[in-house]
Amino acid sequence: MNAIRVTARGQLREALQSWWVAVYALTFGALALGLAIAGSRGAGSLGFTGFNRTSASLLNACLLLAPLVALALGASAVSGERERGTIHGLMAQPVSRAELLAGMFLGLLGAIAVATALGFGAAGLVIAMLSPVIDPARYVQLLLLVIVLAGVMLALGMFISVVAGSRMRALSAALAVWFVLVLFFDLGIIGVTLTGILGSRGLVAALLLNPVDIARVLAILRLEPSMETLGPSGAYLSDTFGQNGATGLLGAMLALWLAVPLAAAAWTFRRQDV
Repeated sequence: MNAIRVTARGQLREALQSWWVAVYALTFGALALGLAIAGSRGAGSLGFTGFNRTSASLLNACLLLAPLVALALGASAVSGERERGTIHGLMAQPVSRAELLAGMFLGLLGAIAVATALGFGAAGLVIAMLSPVIDPARYVQLLLLVIVLAGVMLALGMFISVVAGSRMRALSAALAVWFVLVLFFDLGIIGVTLTGILGSRGLVAALLLNPVDIARVLAILRLEPSMETLGPSGAYLSDTFGQNGATGLLGAMLALWLAVPLAAAAWTFRRQDV
């Protein structure tokens, strides 16, 4: 545990000093502030619904930015150390490869969490000042869910980083994964849904294959679980298992999406020649 903590601290310090953290925090903070100001204008008359709609807008922004940053950062983790030639120095330390990966993951996730919390915190302060109605518990839940999703995408990025031969190949693969999961996946599901090929269970299976969609449905279940916002797969889960059951199932799948890529990355890294 001490080796993991030392590695994580070093990765966190290095990540916080890099340009991407400042760019991500400023970009997300500005976007979140704009959404908060626009959404809070109607929150006074709409009550919690207005606040939830603002949170949903923030969620959509996070589903675009956080996965992209996490995938790119994870893809650069091991492959970047290899290209700089520093991986041998890290391996010379009294730390196993699994501990090295775990420390990298925790340090990078900490940096993403700090940058995301800055944006959410700024937006939350604006909402609190402009609107008399706010539900801090749900807002914090939304923040934590975005950080968990970032952790999932970071784990996927680190697996790509381990198996890719170079940093450029790893970044290219990470960008392709982002396009598929964030942009193309939903378009494909919409097309398949219109054809009627997939039933309700097929749509649920498709939902569980995409961690971004899992996070989206989880957030909607906590914010405003209506049939229109949940979509057919989310509505089927809610009707079948209830809101709490659907939340538990999706949370377990998100945890699985986090654990499997990390375990695969550690297993592959242990068998590689660096």
